[in-house]
Amino acid sequence: MLTITDMINRIRAATHDKQETGYKDNDVLYAINGGIRFIRRLIKDYKPLMLANPPVVGTLTAGTNSVKLDFVATKILDIRINGERIPVTDLANITDMTKTGTPYAYYMTGFDNINFYPAPDTEAQYSIIAIGDLKEATLTDSSPFPNDFDDFLLEYAVIRLSVGNEFDVSQETTIMSSILQQIQNNLMGDGQPINQVSGYFTPLPYDYNCIRGGW
Repeated sequence: MLTITDMINRIRAATHDKQETGYKDNDVLYAINGGIRFIRRLIKDYKPLMLANPPVVGTLTAGTNSVKLDFVATKILDIRINGERIPVTDLANITDMTKTGTPYAYYMTGFDNINFYPAPDTEAQYSIIAIGDLKEATLTDSSPFPNDFDDFLLEYAVIRLSVGNEFDVSQETTIMSSILQQIQNNLMGDGQPINQVSGYFTPLPYDYNCIRGGW
């Protein structure tokens, strides 16, 4: 995990800009943050748990059907009630908001509020795993990634800065594709769990249709 200052120095060396005449610090920082976003998107697609915030756990009291997160969620990975995973639904699918019982689905209102359905009639334990919003790096921060990923981040930033100074970007495009493939290989290298997926129309033991998966 490199500091942003160290990354800027390494990028300047790679772009032959040690005298700081070609790029301002903010220009290099902009390229670094672009790389952070690029790598996060790939991780979110292939290994989203690597970006997850610590689990949010607590107890729903009888009649309380919502939890407000203390962060903006960009992706919900897993929500459980009393240890059982529940699926996401849409408010339009719910016809009776007065129903109570053990919650067996959830829906989102905004990016930080999770609503459970039906409202619990007794205490229920909840667990929420989600990915929080990106915090852009500043000059005083460090990279959010381990050193292996910092290598990709450095390469991305060097290419982004180089593209801005050239008319022919074909070589940079080729290198960027290579970086993309390397990151994918790195993420997938430790194998993937075997998933068993139920059919879309497999009957559920509930009184309404809900969407399998997460938002």
